[in-house]
Amino acid sequence: MLSGMQMKLFECDDPPRPKYFSDEVLEMTLDKLMPHVISWLQEGNKSSRFSDEDYQLTRDDLKRAIEFEDDAYEITRSLDDMGWGECRSLINLMDRVENFRRSSHKYFVEKWVLNNGVQPKAKVGETVGFKHNDGKQYSGTIISILETEAKYLVFCPDLGHVKKGTIGVQGIYLSYEDVKIHSVL
Repeated sequence: MLSGMQMKLFECDDPPRPKYFSDEVLEMTLDKLMPHVISWLQEGNKSSRFSDEDYQLTRDDLKRAIEFEDDAYEITRSLDDMGWGECRSLINLMDRVENFRRSSHKYFVEKWVLNNGVQPKAKVGETVGFKHNDGKQYSGTIISILETEAKYLVFCPDLGHVKKGTIGVQGIYLSYEDVKIHSVL
């Protein structure tokens, strides 16, 4: 396997960006979630010891429940199907999953950027094209670059973005690899 620097020497594209639902992101999310879950499970029963086997069984249940899901209600429903029961305090606890996964994903993306020397291919002020969630193609102007996460902030009036003010959205964050730089003729 070629290192990031070797790939640059051979002018290959950067290795792929870490996926939001990757195994490494899932494992880090579980690492962050487990202390809170153990504490929740032991509430009112401080004298009981949480065995290694209990820990692994709990982690396995959580892994299945959150593997491709961030919605607290769906996670709790899945846990209920595994015999956990469903209650408001568990839903509140599972509300943390999305934030834990986002911060874990951000960590791996920032590491990917650093390890591979990922650089923007466009500058602030350049026009780029991109496909939006609705499947349509749009054009916009780069107004900012978030280099640590390899993203452009793109202003696109067709999506209702506003240039100034406290009401409205100024742009959409897009990964470097999700935009096409418009060439000037």
